[in-house]
Amino acid sequence: MSVNSKGELTGKPSDRARVPWKSSDVTIDGKPVAMGFHHVVPFAKVFHCWNFLAFNVGVNKCPPVMETFLRLVGAPAKEWRKAIQEGILADDQQADLEIKLTYPGWNIIEGPKARSDDPADSFDEYTHGITIAEANRQARLRDLHQELRQYNAAAAKETANPEKLTHLLHVLQTMERTLVAGRVIFFDQGMWQKPESQDQWRKRISGKLFVDRHTYLFR
Repeated sequence: MSVNSKGELTGKPSDRARVPWKSSDVTIDGKPVAMGFHHVVPFAKVFHCWNFLAFNVGVNKCPPVMETFLRLVGAPAKEWRKAIQEGILADDQQADLEIKLTYPGWNIIEGPKARSDDPADSFDEYTHGITIAEANRQARLRDLHQELRQYNAAAAKETANPEKLTHLLHVLQTMERTLVAGRVIFFDQGMWQKPESQDQWRKRISGKLFVDRHTYLFR
């Protein structure tokens, strides 16, 4: 997968850019545990929504929606939207945009690769062993997932529907302050459990709901 000069994601959502972080070195009960970086909102939803916007960046309300999307992933919104609209996004900007769209910190949680509960292209909800702020982020991401599902379904029929674009813009702007400051949550064993009879891990679904966590912010 790559990004072209028009800002379009090419290839397949499964062919993702390199992960921009180093995996945690985790050993539990004397055994190393391979780590992966999991998307809360499935990347396929982001992939298709972004491409609908890139294909129609000069139409109706696509420009402000794209600029909000770019701010959410930490990109220069007006500069890059203008370059995308003119089809002149530079090579280094293309590579940077690919990583920013694929791995925005607010959508990533590090955990064991071997999972029995991997949701594939569904929402990956975390409910235990997280902070109150992270629970709020989860709620925003749940709203975002629902909005992307609805927008993508509508856009497949009528990409630049002004009403759908206005609603998407409102949803993105509403959650912008919560998400833009969010960083990747690195592995915390309190979020995960491994049944003794299984080789795979799963998200913790019982025990302590909320915790205090500080170190991951400075990783």
